[in-house]
Amino acid sequence: MALSTKENVVDFLDPENLPGNDPTGETRRFLQAVALTVDFAFQPIADFQTGKIYAYEALLRGQDKMGFRSIQCLFDQAFEQGFLHSLDMTLRTMAIGKFSRMSRKKRTRLFFNLDNRILKSNDYEPGSTADILPQFGLSSSTVTFEISEKHNITGNSWINRTLENYRKQGFSLAIDDFGTGYSGMKLLYLCQPEFLKIDRFFISGIENDDRKRLFVSKLMELAHILGITVVAEGVETKGEFRSCREIGCDLAQGYYIGRPALVPESHAAAPGPEKPNIAGDSYIHLQ
Repeated sequence: MALSTKENVVDFLDPENLPGNDPTGETRRFLQAVALTVDFAFQPIADFQTGKIYAYEALLRGQDKMGFRSIQCLFDQAFEQGFLHSLDMTLRTMAIGKFSRMSRKKRTRLFFNLDNRILKSNDYEPGSTADILPQFGLSSSTVTFEISEKHNITGNSWINRTLENYRKQGFSLAIDDFGTGYSGMKLLYLCQPEFLKIDRFFISGIENDDRKRLFVSKLMELAHILGITVVAEGVETKGEFRSCREIGCDLAQGYYIGRPALVPESHAAAPGPEKPNIAGDSYIHLQ
């Protein structure tokens, strides 16, 4: 079955595709509602030096239509009721399917947020994502899983092996919102990511804050020593963009680069008088 539409994703949610026990079918009905209600927007991540789009991050939208105040509330309910892994696989399938329909020129790499708690799930099955990628004409090398610091997963050798299994399958890993969560440097040490996304807190107003410049520059130096690519998150102004580029950050993400768009085919630069000054006087084109 080609999982290229929301309806196909719903059809995919047969009982045998749902880990765990769902005797009443309640979980499947809930996941069907999710698949038909929510959507994904894609935000570009650009190379500071060349201006080329390096990747897109898939960002969930529409959870409010199901009565959830935030994405976190949706995931918390799924976790509490024991079907977080099934929800994640539903959303993962949707995001990958939509990403696959983007033109090859724009496709580049997909960044997908992973709720760390699924790594502790009894329903977790290694290889699930690798199995569905061929149906979209994609390979694991195009997908990066973002590991958040919101939930502590350090100190568990099984989880560490799971992350290593992702890497062995060809996926890459990124630590998201670095510097704001539980684990910090410990997660960086244990996860061994390919990408480090520095939280917006450290980027906001960095051009006027010497301490932030120092923090970011030293984090970047350490990351580069470890062979990690650094992403500056939440770049919203020309000053922030220039400061991060001067420090030596590798990739930029934020409204100054481009806003999330539900229809990536018509993705355009964010409106306004300021545009990223990348590679001399040129600016990024997201068309």
